[in-house]
Amino acid sequence: MKVPGNLSALSTSSLKGIIHRALDTHPFLMVLDHLDAPSRVVTGMIKDLHYYGRTPVIFASRSPHMEDIGALRPLCANKSERMELKNPPPQIALEFARREAERIELWASNLEAILPSLVEWSDGNPGAILHMMKMAQLPQYRAGDQIKAHILYMDYRMGRR
Repeated sequence: MKVPGNLSALSTSSLKGIIHRALDTHPFLMVLDHLDAPSRVVTGMIKDLHYYGRTPVIFASRSPHMEDIGALRPLCANKSERMELKNPPPQIALEFARREAERIELWASNLEAILPSLVEWSDGNPGAILHMMKMAQLPQYRAGDQIKAHILYMDYRMGRR
């Protein structure tokens, strides 16, 4: 779900009203991909979607980094259906990482050397790659003009995001 910039000034209640109106008038399907702490963030929203809009919600877990996705399973109507959403192959994931590094203006003298490691550590998961790249912009993962990749990965795996 993408929120246009002109909606950013609206209150939460106004945004909920717009979403409920949209759900009343059009059929939608929501895909939640690579959630960050889903049990704390989206449980209330999903209950609202089920209650007001009868909107089907699909949870996508791309890798073992998503341990707490199970907390949302009780909210799903069909708990038996499982589909596999594969990560892209390493070469495509590496090209994705390069383009995203350029887009978010991530720069380091060792960037080309660590991008393959980010792809390997994430198993090609786009959400994990993006998250580690955002972490790489933080000062605690920088040493001069280089990124401290191994420390970044250890913190990512330990959940210190």
